[in-house]
Amino acid sequence: MSVLEIGKEFGPYLLLRRLARGGMGEIWLAEKKGLADFSKRVVIKTILEAFADEPEVVEMFLHEGKVAAQLNHQNIAQTLDLGEIGGVYFIVMEYVNGRDLRNLMLKSYERRELVPLNLVLRIGADTCQGLHHAHQFKTPDGKPAGIIHRDISPQNILVSFDGGVKIVDFGVARALNAVSKTKSGVLKGKYAYMSPEQIEGTALDGRADVFSLGVVLYEMITGRRLFKRDSEVATLDAVRKAPIPAITQLDGSVPRPIEALIGKALERNPNKRFKSAREFQLAIEDLMLSTGLVASAAHLSAYVNELFQEDSDMEQERAVRLEKGMNQLPDIHKADAPHLERTISYTGEKRAGSEALTRNLLVQARRKSWVSRWLLPVLAVCGALGILAIAAWLLFFERTEPQVPVGPTAAEPTAGGVDAGTAEEPAVPDAGISPEPDTGAAADPGPAPPNADAGRGPHKIRKPPIGKDKKPEVPDIKTER
Repeated sequence: MSVLEIGKEFGPYLLLRRLARGGMGEIWLAEKKGLADFSKRVVIKTILEAFADEPEVVEMFLHEGKVAAQLNHQNIAQTLDLGEIGGVYFIVMEYVNGRDLRNLMLKSYERRELVPLNLVLRIGADTCQGLHHAHQFKTPDGKPAGIIHRDISPQNILVSFDGGVKIVDFGVARALNAVSKTKSGVLKGKYAYMSPEQIEGTALDGRADVFSLGVVLYEMITGRRLFKRDSEVATLDAVRKAPIPAITQLDGSVPRPIEALIGKALERNPNKRFKSAREFQLAIEDLMLSTGLVASAAHLSAYVNELFQEDSDMEQERAVRLEKGMNQLPDIHKADAPHLERTISYTGEKRAGSEALTRNLLVQARRKSWVSRWLLPVLAVCGALGILAIAAWLLFFERTEPQVPVGPTAAEPTAGGVDAGTAEEPAVPDAGISPEPDTGAAADPGPAPPNADAGRGPHKIRKPPIGKDKKPEVPDIKTER
C-alpha cells in the first residue's frame, strides 16, 4: 500500500492533493504544521517506489538535490528538504502560487490570442537571471558546482500571481536522464526542448539551457511547436537538423530584432549561441529598452490574474490535461493553424465594459513615434518663422521711423561740459500751419563750432521773438510722419 494518499501525513507533512504524476514520480501539494498553528505550504516531488531499487538513480537524485538546496535566488524555487520515508525518496520545494508556462500559453490560446510580446521578453530575462545564478554557483570550497538544469521547458518555468518568475526542478533532470536509460517513456515530451548536444550525448555547459529557453520563447511568440513531431525519433531528428523558420515568416508583426535574438539562442553550434545565460539576459533587456517593449513584475501579475483565478481548485484540476493540450498545438509546418491575436505590449490597464485587459500598443507606439518624429520639428519650424516675422516687422518700422533734426551739439556734450540734451534745437514748423517769418531765428547762425566756443559758457536757450502772441512752435512728430 502506498504511503502517499490525500489527507494522510507524510512525515511532518500533510498531503493536500496530488498535482501531477509523471514517468518518474509524483508531485504533491502539502502543508507543514508546527507550534502555535504554524503552517506552510510546500511541494513534494517523489521518486516512485518502482525506482527505489535503482541505486544509480537514487544516488544521483540525492546528490543533485543536495546541490540544488544551496541555490537561493529569487528566480529559482528553493529546495527546502530532502529525504526518504517508507522507501519513498522525496524533495520538498518552495510552493509557488501561480501557473507554469503551459497553463499560460494554453489559456491564452483558448482566448484566441498569444502571450503579449513584452511579457514573453520579461519571462525570458527573468529565467536567464535564475539560470545564470545556477550556472555560476560555487561550492563552499570555491569550486564551480557545474549545475545545469537540462530540462528547461514550459512546465518547469512558473509565473506566480504576484508576477515572479521561478525555475523549478533543479536537481531532478539529471536523475530523470539516468532513469531514461533503463525505463522508456520517462522523458516523454521532453525531447522537443533538448539541445542538440544533449541529444548527441556530448559534454554540456550552460549554453544547453540557453538553447532550451530559446525553444520555449520561440513557441510562446509564434504559438507553434518548433521541434515536436509525431514520434520521438522524428522529434529528436528535428532538433538535430530540421530547418528553423524565421519568426517573421510565421508572423510579420514581430519586430525583426526579436527574431534575431531568438535565432542566436537557437544556433545548433554552441559556439555561435550566447556565451552564457547572463549574455542572453542582457541582450533581452537591451532589446526591451530599444523597442519600448518593457514589462515588470506588475505587468506579469496583472496578466496572470486576468487569465486565472488565484489558487482555484478547478484550475488546478486542468493540469492533468496540460500535456495533451501542448501536444495538440500546431507545429511550424501546419498550414491551417488558427489565427491568434497578437498583442505587442501589455499594460494591464482595464478597458471599458467587460473587455479583456490586454491592449495592443502597436498603434500607440506608432502615434508616439509620429509625435516625436514630426510634431516637434514642425513646432520648431513654426517658432523660427514666428521669430523671423517679428524681426522683419521691427526692421521695417525701424527703417521708416522719422528722423527728428537735432542740433550739431546733440550728439556730444559741448566744450563747457553741458549735456547734449540741453542744447538748442531749431523749431520745426507744423506741416499744417503757415508760420510767419521769424527773422530773428533766420538770422541766427546757430551755435558756434566747438573750437570757437572754447572757454565760453554754455549756450542759452533762445526765446521766441517778443511782441508776438503766438506760442513757440512744437514739432508735430505725427504730422511730420
